[in-house]
Amino acid sequence: MNPVVSIVVPVYNVPDYLPRCFDAILAQTFPDWEAILVDDGSTVNACARICDEYAARDARFRVIHKENGGVCSARNAGLKAARGQYVAFCDQDDYYSPWLLESALSVQRSAPDALVIWPTTSDAAQLPNAAFPNGAGHCTFYQKNQLDAVYMRMVFAPIWNKLLRRDLLCGLGPVAEEPAASQCEGASPPDGRLLLFDEANHIGTEDLPFALEYATRFFAHCPQGRFCLIEDYFPHFYEGKNEKSVSKSARHFAHYCEQTLERDGPLTRRMEGFFGCTPDGMAPVYQFYLHCLCYGLSLLPEFDAVSRSGQILRDPEFQRVLCWLGQHKVYSPFYLPLRWHMAALVRLIFRLEQSGSGWYWKFYWLGYYLLGGNWKR
Repeated sequence: MNPVVSIVVPVYNVPDYLPRCFDAILAQTFPDWEAILVDDGSTVNACARICDEYAARDARFRVIHKENGGVCSARNAGLKAARGQYVAFCDQDDYYSPWLLESALSVQRSAPDALVIWPTTSDAAQLPNAAFPNGAGHCTFYQKNQLDAVYMRMVFAPIWNKLLRRDLLCGLGPVAEEPAASQCEGASPPDGRLLLFDEANHIGTEDLPFALEYATRFFAHCPQGRFCLIEDYFPHFYEGKNEKSVSKSARHFAHYCEQTLERDGPLTRRMEGFFGCTPDGMAPVYQFYLHCLCYGLSLLPEFDAVSRSGQILRDPEFQRVLCWLGQHKVYSPFYLPLRWHMAALVRLIFRLEQSGSGWYWKFYWLGYYLLGGNWKR
């Protein structure tokens, strides 16, 4: 019999975190799981050894040893090997509370039409000390066209805080109580519909495109479905101090603007198109999108700032964002400097904002009143 949940854990060169992560999986109060540990060609021998030790201790751990291909390649290997009715991801430096699977499945069973999302924390003191009382937690539900609100809760982009239906990942139809062992096991489905991560992505921005494609499949299959956010309950510890994380690497920040345009352009278009998000709902999304772009401009090295910023500001997607804000009169203190192609002023305002300087607010209100003082803030 196949397990209910497959947990995919990519492993690479951080052996110190692995026992904490694997012990937390072992401690799950819901026992019907498998953990697929994908050793992505670790050069630190202890990683492979620790994975094999846990597999020897408990048959629910399965180990894949492969050549290094990056986190996307490792996750894809885990997805292809998964046998569970549901799939969850856990990064090697994170860990679950003992009640995560029990709680998430309890919510899923009480709301079978929902895409279940749980909150994460970097404060171990916030981890729960019990499962939900009476098998039900406090949840907030959002309709398909409220993806904008889910996104602005900062819980949509990560892939490791969701319970994913394997039948939808595979594109094979309704979920079964006991999926056939051949489905998605060891290889992609014959028609190549298995949803996979982009293995060309080595810069730490792989989660959002995958989450967006999964949500699209989910609501295409279940048009009346809902997003379900578990509230006031933090069953997943997110390690924010791992300096070896790809998302903290220099290559993650080297082309931050370009990566943001490539990632958030399709996202915002899909929100407004397939998901049907309204302009009012999209306003904070576009403000946040522009703020991320300004952050990217602030990261440009001085020797390269003028030429790089000029290229970025002329990008059609960048211009589309500014046009959207202008058309809907949604204010940002960066709007006018960007319209005037004054990238140096943008970087100055951003740094003033980050430092908490009062001068930031002077620029903020100056731009607001130059635009007539009637834009949405």
